[in-house]
Amino acid sequence: MSETGRQIGYMNAHHQRIIARATIRGEPAMRFVMWCARCGHHYVTDEGQVVRRRCPNHDNGSPAIASDSRRVEWVT
Repeated sequence: MSETGRQIGYMNAHHQRIIARATIRGEPAMRFVMWCARCGHHYVTDEGQVVRRRCPNHDNGSPAIASDSRRVEWVT
């Protein structure tokens, strides 16, 4: 379980669901892979943003973590 108390499967009020944990090589912080139930987009976000996160594709969502996809590792 994370500091936010959220687990894989949790969906916030903006219809963003946690689908996996992620780490970015070279960075110690735990991140989450989020999936938008409205448009199907998935992206990586910081643990502290899970509850209030909006999709970066619409609804005035802030940009997701910019990272080279080769550095992102999904944690099962």
